[in-house]
Amino acid sequence: ASATTLYAVGVATSNPRRPVVLRLQEDGGFVSEPLPQGLPDVQLNGLWVVSPTEVVAVGDTGLVLRRVNGAWQRISPPSMANYTTVRAFGIGRFYLSTVYGYVRQWSGAWTLHYTDQVPVRDLTAFDEAHFWLVGDNGLLISNVPP
Repeated sequence: ASATTLYAVGVATSNPRRPVVLRLQEDGGFVSEPLPQGLPDVQLNGLWVVSPTEVVAVGDTGLVLRRVNGAWQRISPPSMANYTTVRAFGIGRFYLSTVYGYVRQWSGAWTLHYTDQVPVRDLTAFDEAHFWLVGDNGLLISNVPP
């Protein structure tokens, strides 16, 4: 990614409340990205920019979107959970967290990376061997094993 590759996610305030991805334009304004048809009326909660052509966004009720070469596509989710955040490490390789205490990895297929009964609200990492998770009830975990 570059300093000019900036996105924001959320939900439209109008009815219906559709998921929204905004991209910063060169003039300083934001433009709404065209998303796939048939998405549920839910909020997007997290986003990670891997490169100017690879972006991942996650949201409620199992919504996982991936932008590849300018087009957004929906990825079949591992569950209908509310996803809270996402951290990507390369083309087609990312992790997401849920309000149900799961961290799952996508690398062409879904695998369970971590589980707890405490909602995970955010995750970050320097690399795939060094994770930090934060969540409800004071959840703070570092170096989550793969």
